Amino acid sequence: AYKGTSANGEVVFFETDEQLVPGDTDTKRDVYERSYDSDVGAYVTREVSLGPTGGNDAYPAQYEGASADGARVFFSTEERLVAADTDHSSDVYMRDLETGMTTLVTQGSAECAPGCGNGASGATFADANEDGTRVFFETKERLAAGDTDKASDLYVRDLQTEETELVLVGEAACLPGC
Repeated sequence: AYKGTSANGEVVFFETDEQLVPGDTDTKRDVYERSYDSDVGAYVTREVSLGPTGGNDAYPAQYEGASADGARVFFSTEERLVAADTDHSSDVYMRDLETGMTTLVTQGSAECAPGCGNGASGATFADANEDGTRVFFETKERLAAGDTDKASDLYVRDLQTEETELVLVGEAACLPGC
């Protein structure tokens, strides 16, 4: 199913449970991108929802958004795709299509350790800035020292500085639908 495009229309994102690339060996929903590859001289399809430690488990992935240029793609899954993710709660990931790196977005701030992140509460993608370097998400999990309740809170993760900040606490953070 079609999910979105880059601002210039050169990259298309979609989800399917079909195995479209040789590395996809499961029958769960995955996120893919299709774009013209000038090195190959043709349009190519690449799987987005994978990482160094996963991508073929029994967990579906869901497209959440992309940077304006389509180089950074956001998706959520319960699957553990990087070593920093040690639970099976829903997390938001970013796949950098230029470097091929997958990053866990929904992780705690450095000053919050130990005891932050990798809990039973999942996270929900909220938004990202145009270049995809600042990602907003909502979770009941404690990911910053200032979070002292079990209510849903809004966080922002700066992917360049690798910092997670608490933006809105409790009921004020509840986005429509929560």
